[in-house]
Amino acid sequence: MLQKATVPPVIRVDGEVWEWLKSRATPFEDTPNTVLRRLAGLDTPERAVRDDRDGLDVPGADPAKALIEFKITSPRLKGLVGDGRNYIVTKRRDKYPHWWFQIYRKKLDRKARNENGAVVVVCDYGSPTQKTFAVPYRYLRDKVLPKAHLEPDDRYMFDVVKEKLEFVFRGGVRFDGRQFLVS
Repeated sequence: MLQKATVPPVIRVDGEVWEWLKSRATPFEDTPNTVLRRLAGLDTPERAVRDDRDGLDVPGADPAKALIEFKITSPRLKGLVGDGRNYIVTKRRDKYPHWWFQIYRKKLDRKARNENGAVVVVCDYGSPTQKTFAVPYRYLRDKVLPKAHLEPDDRYMFDVVKEKLEFVFRGGVRFDGRQFLVS
C-alpha cells in the first residue's frame, strides 16, 4: 500500500501578524517557520532542524543563548558576549565560499555607545567548523566604516571569505579577520 506524502499545512496571516513575525526574524537567515519554531520553544541544541533554503541540517538553538554559554568557556570573550552591549550576527553552515552579513547603522550606533563592545560574527553557527570573531566597535568606527559603503536602507553589507577568514565590506574595505578570531 502506498503512503501519501505529507504536505505541510499552509496558513494565512494578516498584515499586522506578518509585520510582527518579520520583526522577530534575522534578515537573510530566518524563514517564517524558523521564527515560529524559535518563539514556540520547539528548537533545542539537541534537535537539528532542516534549513529549506540550502538543504543542510543546522542546529535549532538560539545563537544568543549559545554565545552566552560560549562566553563561559572562552577567556577571550569574557565580558564581550551575551551582556547586551554587543551586536551579534550569525550565519549558518552553507555551501558557498563566503559567509555574508549585514549590520544596521542605527542598531550599531545604539550598541556602540559602550565602546568596549564588539560586533560578534558567528560563521557556520552550530557546526563543527564554527568560527567566531569579535570585532571591536572602535576598530570598525576608526578603520572600516568611514570607507565602507552604506546601503540606501542604512545598513553595511560584508562578507567573510571562508578560506582566508578575510572580512570584505562593500566599498572595497578589507581586513584580516584572524586578528579578531575567538574560536
